[in-house]
Amino acid sequence: MQDTGALTLPQRRILVEAADYLSAALCADLTELADGALYASGLAAQDLACLALEGLGLFNPAGRRRTWVVALTGEAARAHLDARLDLTPGQFSEVLQAFVEHAIGHVRSLPDDRTPFTVPPMHARIGAALLAGGYLRRAEGGRVRWTDRIHPYMQEALLWDSEGRCLSAVYAAQEEAEARLFLSRLPDHLRRSLTRTVREEGGMAGLGLLRRHWTGSGWSDLPLVTGQRQAGKDLQLTLYMTVAELILDGRI
Repeated sequence: MQDTGALTLPQRRILVEAADYLSAALCADLTELADGALYASGLAAQDLACLALEGLGLFNPAGRRRTWVVALTGEAARAHLDARLDLTPGQFSEVLQAFVEHAIGHVRSLPDDRTPFTVPPMHARIGAALLAGGYLRRAEGGRVRWTDRIHPYMQEALLWDSEGRCLSAVYAAQEEAEARLFLSRLPDHLRRSLTRTVREEGGMAGLGLLRRHWTGSGWSDLPLVTGQRQAGKDLQLTLYMTVAELILDGRI
């Protein structure tokens, strides 16, 4: 059953600013057809945003699959939403979820982790609204950070886990741990050679070095001739790229 309770003033402000962002983003990104309708290509973040704007009366279905007609945008849309007294918490949640999925999960114009950040100019108005609503809090140096209030929206977008941990940060930590383990298992002379090669010649040169010493089951002290090489089939490229990043960043 739909929640028909009244929105708080901070919620109304967030809804208006999130809808304004989504409308502008979709009008810029969706394909305009010959009849003026907008076509969404099937990206989940775009589909969710279109449905949220339809629920507010800003977008209307154009009669064909994934096609939409803009009913209201810009100041007219803001005035329409400001005048509505029937906006519900359910609509608020739909619009905020669409904003999180699009701005954070899709275009990544806002971060998905809990570290302090500076709100970019394009998000100044909704940043202020999220701060007033308790979804952001002030941090040092004029920056802000996400609060636990944004947790359910981040989790629904598959950006945080059930404990409120940023999944990309969790995966990055796992990748770094695996990369460090990989480095620790290299023969000392090969690890030193790899570090020097990556720093002086770049990541791909380092990958070539490893491939010349990989037998398929272990490391050879001497470079293998072409016919003996395994072409690095057993070396995971994503793992190696993390290794190269650690070397180039000076973290090892």
